Amino acid sequence: MRRIRALIVEDEPPTARFIKALVEQEEDFEVAGICESGEDALKFLGSGCKADLVLSDIRMAQMDGLELLKAVRRMDQNIYMIIISGYKMFEYAKEAIRLNIEDYITKPIEPGEFSQVLGKVRKQFQEEERLRRQDCLEKALRYKSEKGFREGLGGEEAGIMAIYMSGGPGEWIGQFNTELPDILSVTHREILLLFYEAGKTPPVWKVLNRLWTKTCTVLEIKQAVFRGDGIRQVKRICHKVQELTVLGKRIKKSYDSLEQIEGPVSVKELPLSEKVRMNIRAQNWEEILRGVRKQFEEWEGQEESLYRMRYCLRELGEVFREGGILSTEGEVFQEEILDGIRYADSYEELRDSVLELFREQLADSQRSRAEKKEMDIFSSILSLIDRNMEKNYSLSEICQVYGVSQPYIRKIFRKYTHCTYSKYVSDKKIAFAKQLIESNPDILIKDVAEAVGVETFYFSNIFSKSTGMTPSEYKILSKESK
Repeated sequence: MRRIRALIVEDEPPTARFIKALVEQEEDFEVAGICESGEDALKFLGSGCKADLVLSDIRMAQMDGLELLKAVRRMDQNIYMIIISGYKMFEYAKEAIRLNIEDYITKPIEPGEFSQVLGKVRKQFQEEERLRRQDCLEKALRYKSEKGFREGLGGEEAGIMAIYMSGGPGEWIGQFNTELPDILSVTHREILLLFYEAGKTPPVWKVLNRLWTKTCTVLEIKQAVFRGDGIRQVKRICHKVQELTVLGKRIKKSYDSLEQIEGPVSVKELPLSEKVRMNIRAQNWEEILRGVRKQFEEWEGQEESLYRMRYCLRELGEVFREGGILSTEGEVFQEEILDGIRYADSYEELRDSVLELFREQLADSQRSRAEKKEMDIFSSILSLIDRNMEKNYSLSEICQVYGVSQPYIRKIFRKYTHCTYSKYVSDKKIAFAKQLIESNPDILIKDVAEAVGVETFYFSNIFSKSTGMTPSEYKILSKESK
């Protein structure tokens, strides 16, 4: 992490030198400059000189500390501010705190107290810097920006741990962010990517040992060097994790460098594709399902990888689409197949999910569904979600409440919302978050995230993907529109 640059504003030179000495004793801090007045401090910041923290005396000639604070806040909302006051200035200092400063220190300055205050700034700065870099990496991977990737990574070299667990990273990324503050945690293609200092593997296993699912793959690259091809290499790592993943197994693979990772495996066309096409043309539904069941038996016997099965099932979905028997849009159908893969922990579980999905498609092509029961359950689920926006009902919990299967819930959401259950819930949470921000522009982002039941960093990620702007940017826009 880069060092925190502190600007000292103090009109008494001996005190300024003392503060400078205290700052320089602190780890991760450096003195950016010393100014004897608020006017000089504003000129310093306005000239392009960077500062992360302003340490200012509260009483100075002409522009005092409070006036400086207001001016700095107008200039840059992200600069930290610490006010230094005399014992008899306590009421004055309280006013400064109401103006959203980080802290205040009384004179005479006690080194221990000074160190504690800077320690709080350090902790907050490190967390905000980590979230900024994580967001930068997320956007770089999404928009294929090598410049953004290097900026988020902070260089060309890092240690990487790529993790796949059934259920998707959204259900457990918060644990890694909370317990491993020294790493960068981002998601890409349902893989959790942990970036950290090369050669220093963080204590990931203390978290993983609690979160293990039946299907889990961990791939570690101890020292990855990216030279203009970071995006391609990350995608290569994600592909490798999928190639290694076998349903119902926990797999760990470690490499010293990126060069040791073997090339991608060849993906053959699904052997039953042509036979399934023939059966579709012949309207031979039972043969279609029997063939799919046989394919899963072969996959289980061969311990086929998640990567190849994903490809083959997408191919089979295309066969159904070509046969004109889909009751939903092709993209939604494919998303449901991927959703079944995401939550599967065994070949049998995935087989049953896929077969149920196919049976529904075949049945829906021949007969209409019972609308009343579906609508009653669907309306009740929507009401449950709306009344408990701070909760995160998993698909399995919803099924337990209403005594139905996961494929059934997926089906009614496809039918009435044209999207998956998880997509609907995510959109509702984003809409509710926007409403909270618009009605109270001063609300803290962490409070908004808590109100919708989402971990702060992951909330910022899904909010950005949905709206095209960060929650903070949306707050600013909301304030300006009032």
